[in-house]
Order: sequence, then structure tokens, then C-alpha cells
Amino acid sequence: MGLKIDMEKAYDRLEWCFLEKVLRAFGFPSIWIQWVMQCVTTASFSILINGSPFSFFKPNRGVRQGDPLSPFLFVLATEVLARLIEREVSNNKIIGYKLAPGLMPISHLQFADDLFLFTQANEENIESIKACLETFARWSGHKVNLLKSVIIFSKNVL
Repeated sequence: MGLKIDMEKAYDRLEWCFLEKVLRAFGFPSIWIQWVMQCVTTASFSILINGSPFSFFKPNRGVRQGDPLSPFLFVLATEVLARLIEREVSNNKIIGYKLAPGLMPISHLQFADDLFLFTQANEENIESIKACLETFARWSGHKVNLLKSVIIFSKNVL
């Protein structure tokens, strides 16, 4: 079974406190974390009415699309999800897909805000994936967009 998971408004939902904890957990120097968080938390937006800015406001979460730092910060944040999945794989609660005999199974692939999961279609694997996604959502502020996510079954699934 393959799952293509879409995170709803992926960059916009990233909680700043989660991002700061991730940077600390990965061992970045405190001064560097302060600089990064200063860049992230000082964003402001305005609404254009008839081509003129009106009513500036500050967000309380998210990283800016188009900011060269944002993809790197997002990848660091989603590494937490990858590690949650890897823990379940190492505990044999998620069984990856073997491309050929003798090869290591693949459980997931991530690129920016795209997540692909590969596993056997059984209740334990699905419950473990669901638990990983729910934990990551609770910690990070992310939400799975069910309308844009896809499940693909192989021809051998009953």
C-alpha cells in the first residue's frame, strides 16, 4: 500500500515554539537559534485594497514561502515526523515495502512538504502511521489534508 500525504498549508501551520524546540534538539547554537527565530517571528503582512497596503498584521506561526531559509527550516521540522516513523519501523509496527528480494524495505520518502509512505495494508501498520501523523500534528501544528491525500493499493490487496 502506498500513501501520498498532503499537509494542509504546510509552511503556514508550522508552530514557532515547535520549530525552536527542533532547532535546540538538533544542537544548533543558541545565538543562531535566536537569529533564526528573529527572522521567522518578525514577519508582517498587509492586505492590499485598490493596490494600497491596508491593515498590517503579524502572524503567530508559520514560515514565509519564498524566504530562502524556509525550506531548510521546514525540512528540519519534518525530520521529527521521519524519526517518529523510523521508530515505528524499528519496533516492527510499520513494515516497509521491499522493491526486490535482499533489499532493505522502504517505509517513507520525504521531499519538502511531500510525504510518501509505503507499508503493508493491515490494521497495525495503518494505526501506527495514524499515530505518527497525529503526534506530529499535535506537536507541530500541521494537519493532514485528506482531500489531497491519496491511498494506492497494489493488485495483491484483498
